[in-house]
Amino acid sequence: EPTPQPAMRAGVTVDPTRVTLPEGWTGSYSLVLDAQPDGDVTITMSSDNPDVAPYPNPVIFTPDNWQTRQLVGLPAADDGDAVDDTAVISHTVSGGGYDGMTVASVTVTITDEDTGGITVSASSLNVREGEEATYRVSLSAQPSDEVSIFMAGHNVSGSAGVTVEPASITFTPDDWQPRTVTVRADEDDDTTDGEVVIAHSLLTTPGSGYDGIEVDHVTVAVTDDDTTLEILRDFYNGAGGANWTDNANWLSSRPLAEWRGITVDEDGQVTALVLDGNNLAGDLPPEIGKLESLTRLALNRNGLTGAIPLQLGSLPNLSILGLARNSLSGALPAELADLSELTRLSLHDNTGLSGPLPSGFTGLTNLQRLAIANTGLCAPADAAFTAWLATVPDKPGGVPTCQ
Repeated sequence: EPTPQPAMRAGVTVDPTRVTLPEGWTGSYSLVLDAQPDGDVTITMSSDNPDVAPYPNPVIFTPDNWQTRQLVGLPAADDGDAVDDTAVISHTVSGGGYDGMTVASVTVTITDEDTGGITVSASSLNVREGEEATYRVSLSAQPSDEVSIFMAGHNVSGSAGVTVEPASITFTPDDWQPRTVTVRADEDDDTTDGEVVIAHSLLTTPGSGYDGIEVDHVTVAVTDDDTTLEILRDFYNGAGGANWTDNANWLSSRPLAEWRGITVDEDGQVTALVLDGNNLAGDLPPEIGKLESLTRLALNRNGLTGAIPLQLGSLPNLSILGLARNSLSGALPAELADLSELTRLSLHDNTGLSGPLPSGFTGLTNLQRLAIANTGLCAPADAAFTAWLATVPDKPGGVPTCQ
């Protein structure tokens, strides 16, 4: 007699139990019963990730088809973020003598197609001093956690500086819309253009889809607003140019060398501004201090009022400064002691000027003429200043000592 075969033990075979597929694709696995049931067997799938919804669901085996493998589809939704994902498919069995049977689960790994990237809308900007420009920063896909970017400007050339607002931006899984960054070029006192690089530092958490990404920098070319023409325009307006005795060619398109009282060098830089007795009026415009090539400034016999602006101390090449016979007032700014090339200083007949000469004048070793008669200015009564004053050969009207 043939040996009787043992009855096959009831069970459900799952193959495979691990599935890997790209986002937006559909994978599958199979189910089959290990033994004939005594009725219909229903297997219901449940997923712990709504982006993976197995189908058909449920799967039903009968006593007739129990040996036929049935495929379960695994569609991986395109979720729009930049993070790999997982799903676990579990099974519940009922009917046909299979009630409550334990069935292996299926682990689904989804490789995301949305590579995390950060786009900066501009690699370079041109900004004029005192003005602003913008660029946008955007993410290519939804992050799974916060992504923060910090902006900082680094000077490359010139003395240009910029203000960046906001100083940082943060994207979240719920709000990852593009952000606008505003760059404002700071004002300075020189007449040179400059360049600033805005660097971006990334702060995020591992697994956000953005860790380790480099963010492009932005190069900002800052155009100085203190051009020679603008400086002279401001000086003209500030000193009542419309009422000057002779304002020939001022603010015109004629070469600067043809403007009344202006001398330029071969590079077109203003080296002399001579407007003696020309009915200048009002406060002495501080913009003159930006004409860095100026060697002679002669504005004697006019109606200038107010204090001598400290900005005149920023003229490194100034040799002759003539402000005599005006209505200037107040103390001399200490910054005049920085005029190391000064040879002639004429301030006489400004009765409103008063106080001691700056102690730093002892460093003006090239000074040959010091004219302060008919003013309230005086020399400090100390030995060092007295010794220096003795080296100045021309002091018309004398220099009184402060009492």
